[in-house]
Amino acid sequence: MKKIALSILILAFFASIAYAKNGTVTVKITGIEKIKGHILIGLFNKAKGYPDIGKEYKGITIKVTKKSISHTFVDVPPGDYAIAVVHDINKNGAVDYNFIGMPLEMYAFSGNSGCIGKPPFKKAKFKLKDKYTVKLKLK
Repeated sequence: MKKIALSILILAFFASIAYAKNGTVTVKITGIEKIKGHILIGLFNKAKGYPDIGKEYKGITIKVTKKSISHTFVDVPPGDYAIAVVHDINKNGAVDYNFIGMPLEMYAFSGNSGCIGKPPFKKAKFKLKDKYTVKLKLK
């Protein structure tokens, strides 16, 4: 009986340590011009699939009701991440492009310091240790 109790105690201890190591990523979005459609936020943990909405590690769709939106992803393990945001005005769940490949809807990326187009994952990534907040303005 003592062995079972000790085993349960050890498992509970390691489970609490594993959970405590996870953090949060808060995304604050401004620059929403039209109170219409959805904001799609993708949290990516690897270059493969970035920045395609639908291929993210965690994602959310938020109905636009005001000109700024904030969302916090919880229980995120430490590591490298990047954010992609799209204002999906027509609510089709995808980014719409014109005939030359330019987005028709507003967007933002983490770490985008003046890049034209989609920055590569290595330029958009940030390191999460515990808590991270990123402020993005749609363009």
